[in-house]
Amino acid sequence: RDLVLVRRFDAPCDLVFRAWTDPKAFAQWCGPHGFKAVGDRLEAWTGGRHRACLIAPDGEEHWVGGKYLEV
Repeated sequence: RDLVLVRRFDAPCDLVFRAWTDPKAFAQWCGPHGFKAVGDRLEAWTGGRHRACLIAPDGEEHWVGGKYLEV
C-alpha cells in the first residue's frame, strides 16, 4: 500500500526540511496531542527511511515509518 502526502506550508523551506530531518524538531510536531514522539531514523534522501515511535500518555508505543521516494 502507498500513502502519498502532499502539503504546502507557509514557512521557509529550510524550516520544513528540518522538521522532517532533525530528531528534536521532529519530536515537537509529530503525533497526536499528548503523545511523545521519538525519531529513530530520519534519512532524508531518495530511498532513505524514516521511523519514529509515538508514545501514548499510558506508555503504549506506536511505531510508524516509511521510505522517502523523492526529496
